[in-house]
Amino acid sequence: MTGHVENRFELLLEASKKFTQAMGLHDELMLEIFRAKSDWEFIIKIDAMLEAAAKAVVKKRLNSVPTELGEDLSFDGFVDAMPMNGRTSLLAFLKVDGCPNDVSGFIEAVRRLRNGFAHDIRLTDARRTTTWFKKGTSWVNTITCRRNDSSTKRLAIRSLRS
Repeated sequence: MTGHVENRFELLLEASKKFTQAMGLHDELMLEIFRAKSDWEFIIKIDAMLEAAAKAVVKKRLNSVPTELGEDLSFDGFVDAMPMNGRTSLLAFLKVDGCPNDVSGFIEAVRRLRNGFAHDIRLTDARRTTTWFKKGTSWVNTITCRRNDSSTKRLAIRSLRS
């Protein structure tokens, strides 16, 4: 069983290297993020990576659409200004363009975690516990972050899978 897990990790690492090369980033970036010293660092960096990937996908899609006059238009500035969430966001565009629910749900979940971490600097050294429970037809993942001062912060993420 361990060999299977190691092989899967190697496959994911190779895929991450292809991704970082396509994004113009160094090969070891995903491994560095994986080895982050805190959950706070990991989530902030993974969210930044997902946002960069979403922007790259949307730019490629919009810049590939021919114009009526045949001129070269770049939507890069427009895409760079789009928010990640909301009615007119990168995520909304990805969904309309056919992004699978599990992928868009993952991006939304990471964004929620990121917002929870980014707006409370006290979570930089938080230790977390994760609990899954069934609510209706969905699973909910509750993450409780315990700060050094013994206070807590809870983040709940509803899974799209039943």
